[in-house]
Amino acid sequence: SPADKIFQNQSPAYGTGVTYDAGTYKTIGVSHEFGGLVDGASPSTKEELIEKYMEFLGIDMSLQALFNSNITEVCEDGEIEFFDQSNGEVVSWNWSFEGGTPATSTEENPVVMYAMEGTYDVTLEVSDGSETSEMTLEDYVSVMTEPNQAAMPEGDDEVCTNVVSTSEYSTSGAMYADEYIWAILPEDAGTISGSGMSATVEWTADWEGTATIVVTGENDCGPGMISEGLEIMCSICTGISEELLNQSISLFPNPTTGGLNISLNAKIDNVEISVFNVLNEVIITNDQISNQETVHLDLSGQPAGLYFVRIKSGSAEMIENVILR
Repeated sequence: SPADKIFQNQSPAYGTGVTYDAGTYKTIGVSHEFGGLVDGASPSTKEELIEKYMEFLGIDMSLQALFNSNITEVCEDGEIEFFDQSNGEVVSWNWSFEGGTPATSTEENPVVMYAMEGTYDVTLEVSDGSETSEMTLEDYVSVMTEPNQAAMPEGDDEVCTNVVSTSEYSTSGAMYADEYIWAILPEDAGTISGSGMSATVEWTADWEGTATIVVTGENDCGPGMISEGLEIMCSICTGISEELLNQSISLFPNPTTGGLNISLNAKIDNVEISVFNVLNEVIITNDQISNQETVHLDLSGQPAGLYFVRIKSGSAEMIENVILR
């Protein structure tokens, strides 16, 4: 937009500019020292001068109820300060505060406390002695509360800490919560991270005992009640179950055009991998994947079709179907 200098002071030297969009405007040039002027006899007063400015600019200064406040959102038992911003020669104020204490006020700028969660209207009626004007803002005030108790965490309640390094846990949440605080006890069982409705525990290797995980909802009003604790039995396992083997293996991509990755997501030694075709012929063997490794198998030289990947550790065994395209 164009800009023009409209005032140039000589000493000290400074200029004042105005910028505007295309159109027709009314402009008033005034001294920067307006606030330092001293009232003379009427009509040479600052109040009368600004009234003339408002009249010239077409701004209605008749009686009109207006108000604002320092905040519009507050926690339970919090206070809000309201300010009269009405036009005209106001001599009296009648406030109404739905859900507030006090419920009414005749002060110019009252302070109101809100005790219960919800949204509330505010009304101001002003008078100049002969006329009145009223303004109502519906749902102007929002009163927040601390979160409800968070739901108990969900996840594995038995962990082999010599095999599994991390576990995932979640909660169905807490009403009014914006984020969550997770904790694990005792602290030497491991560390837990996460601020949402899920968290990850990194277990202390070879830790044995009962660990408890809790979660707390939190918002701007503070934390809510701590959830019931989920107890996890942590132990050192001497064998591996098929369920744990299934949880520890990732196989991708499937279907594949040739390359196949197999990842071991836990500390398990001596995992045997074999790939069979539909004729039960072994086409690939790999005897030594262990301890969170990833191996890459190449099936690109085989005909397209269905293949079987057998993964075995001790007495535990799993078989996954793989489609080669």
